[in-house]
Amino acid sequence: MVKKLNLVMMLKEKWQSIKAGNRKLSQLIFSILVITALLSAGTYYLVSASGVCAISVNGEQVAVVKTKAEAQQILNKVLHLEGAPAGQVAVTNDKVGFTIIRAQTDNVMPQVVAIKDLDQKLKTYVNGYAINVNGSTLCTLATKAQADQVLQMVENNYAKPTAQQSISSVKFAEQVTVQVQQAQPEQLSGVQQAAQTILNGDQHNLDYVIQPSDTLWTIARKNDMLIKDLVASNPKLNPQTLLQIGQHLDIVTVKPYVHVIVDGTGSMTETIPYSTIYRTETSLPAYATQTLKEGVAGSKNVTYSFETDNGSATKNVVLSEQVLQNPVARIVARGAEALTYLGSASRGSGDVNGLIWPLRGPITSPYGWRDNHTNFHTGIDIGVGVGTTYVAAADGVVSLAGWDGGYGKCIVIDHGNGVQTRYAHSSVLMVNVGEHVYKGQPIGLSGNTGNTTGPHLHFEVIINGLTVNPLDYI
Repeated sequence: MVKKLNLVMMLKEKWQSIKAGNRKLSQLIFSILVITALLSAGTYYLVSASGVCAISVNGEQVAVVKTKAEAQQILNKVLHLEGAPAGQVAVTNDKVGFTIIRAQTDNVMPQVVAIKDLDQKLKTYVNGYAINVNGSTLCTLATKAQADQVLQMVENNYAKPTAQQSISSVKFAEQVTVQVQQAQPEQLSGVQQAAQTILNGDQHNLDYVIQPSDTLWTIARKNDMLIKDLVASNPKLNPQTLLQIGQHLDIVTVKPYVHVIVDGTGSMTETIPYSTIYRTETSLPAYATQTLKEGVAGSKNVTYSFETDNGSATKNVVLSEQVLQNPVARIVARGAEALTYLGSASRGSGDVNGLIWPLRGPITSPYGWRDNHTNFHTGIDIGVGVGTTYVAAADGVVSLAGWDGGYGKCIVIDHGNGVQTRYAHSSVLMVNVGEHVYKGQPIGLSGNTGNTTGPHLHFEVIINGLTVNPLDYI
């Protein structure tokens, strides 16, 4: 019995021992399985992942490609793409890095996507050719040939030889240079665009409020512009528009970027006005006239030199004249009591009697200070169109008949006693220096020559060399 009991106890202990050993074995097996799984995963990653190349710009990763060689190829393509409009390979100041990393093949970008992403991040430059005016850049072209072409187009816009005019020189008044300058590709201008930019000038917009006594003419004069440009800026306006005090107008002023100075020579056929010979006829009433013989104008070929600034005449000098047909004088009889010329004199009493209006029309710019006392107007401007006949304000002798600087085509008549009258900006002069004229005699046609902002007749009264207000004498 005792032996049986001992046997049972031995078997029980053995069973417990076996159970304990199985638990340790189970733990060992689990640990082995976990390690095996981790090793398998790592082995799979090492097998499935490969070395690839990350592209970075200034430390920021922007693309992942297969190899460093492909990364360099993509960078080259971006630089060629950006520089293509300029016919160059672009450059960059950004720090571009290529780094070998391990990544899943799913993370590798198609080359077209990598090019796009890198192009968006990369700041590129090309060597452009900047057109500088007095040190300031106006526009940048892709090549020097294009920059030179732009400047030639600007010059050609104002230098246009004709059958009657030849050009001897064309130059810019400013210092204009073409210099190599680094620029972003999008900053480059096309040839046509650059030329138009220079020709358009520096435009500024101003809101102008109409003041009492304003007219389109005076507004244009105040802002140094033409009436047609004023109307163009305000589509609802026309020369007949009734202006309202307080009304707002858009004033677009343009300051040229460059001044193209053109010198040349020309020839043209001009009319030689016929002179008038007066014969006193006692049988005629005072101031009455009677034409005894009609005059016939002659003609001459005039060779002259000229200078223009952006197309506006600044100088005309007669070089030679060849008479083609002599004029035939007109003969006029007039009453013995008619006013006669008192004799030429540069100075005298200054007595002025009986001046008449040279023509009729609105006064578009009065005598005196204007533009906030920055500009003194020495006469009155009478607003008329080109080709309107004007007459002598009194009897006298023509002391000037020709081009006179900013006055353009101009006539000055000496009436004696130190009194003179001036008629400026004419289109046609009908009298010559030294010719005697009588009050009311047609002497010229109004125009737009010289420094003007539109067609009109500028009329001055001069006493002993000083201008006075013509309205006090006519």
